[in-house]
Amino acid sequence: ETGGRFALIQMIVRREHEPPSHLHTREDEVAYVVEGTIVVSVDGVRTAYSAGDAVFLPRGREHGYLLHTDEARLLVLAVPPGIEGFYTELEDARQDPRYVERLIAMAARYGVEITGPPIRESLLPDDALPDGDVLPA
Repeated sequence: ETGGRFALIQMIVRREHEPPSHLHTREDEVAYVVEGTIVVSVDGVRTAYSAGDAVFLPRGREHGYLLHTDEARLLVLAVPPGIEGFYTELEDARQDPRYVERLIAMAARYGVEITGPPIRESLLPDDALPDGDVLPA
């Protein structure tokens, strides 16, 4: 419907489905938080975003996020389009015992480079979130 100009993807994300750190080589993204609170890391700088906030994620910049709430609803604008197929495949792959292998292969097909573990896994137990809150268990 967009004539190949952009993709708009609605995502409902849960704490157990936080992505690994990664970067996109093909598209820029804007993530708009509809519900919940997420902490986004862009090139290692963490910032909290709540409902009504948006964050620009330019191609070539490492990013990832963790949920500060159990669930969040996001609208992701991708320019140019194409990444929407990745998100569809990702949901199907979550049930596969070889999920990590499939994730890496799928990411490569869509021009996404996995650069590290999910942000939550790289935090120390005493790390505070950008808003001063403690990390949820």
